[in-house]
Amino acid sequence: MVSRRLAYAGLLTAASGAVLLVAMFALDWFSFVEPTQRHAAEKLGVTASSVPSVHSDGWDALPAPRWVLLATCALCAASVVTARRASPRIAARVDLALLVVALTSAGLLLFRGIDPPGPNELATVEAGTYIGLAAALGAAGGAYLTMGALGTGAGAIWADLDAGTSPQGRPAPAVPAPDPNAPHSVAPPGARPPDGPGEPG
Repeated sequence: MVSRRLAYAGLLTAASGAVLLVAMFALDWFSFVEPTQRHAAEKLGVTASSVPSVHSDGWDALPAPRWVLLATCALCAASVVTARRASPRIAARVDLALLVVALTSAGLLLFRGIDPPGPNELATVEAGTYIGLAAALGAAGGAYLTMGALGTGAGAIWADLDAGTSPQGRPAPAVPAPDPNAPHSVAPPGARPPDGPGEPG
């Protein structure tokens, strides 16, 4: 049952990452009307809908968010690989990173869907933006389902990370065994004390 849930979660993650990567370069995310053409059309009495638009994909239209989107695609691939080949502890950490980055990508795309880049009156949101948003949410959902299939949650992973970095969670250093030949050392149990000058030979 766990392996089936893990397979479904991995399929969702892989599909979401692939769709997001393809959509970034193959689909139109925004279309823009050049200001000169817009003003010329208004002077001639032509409607704005008939003015030719310049189409842009997600990579060109979003110079800063595109790196977050690309990181989401990379983490989707890493999530699928680690879920099959790495330990559950490492896989859960990768999926936690994917969850955070994918939700960040979804938030950026939602913001750009409401407030397109450039002058809003010259920009139109195209289908690629909505597909990219759905893919980012799918990647976040796949990461969440994978963590559930691995039997870990975000709180447990954060606690594990905190325990591994805080002084309270570090193991105590090993105490070296005492050297019997060193001065002021304590002889190990069962060792025969050396013969002193006052003892009979």
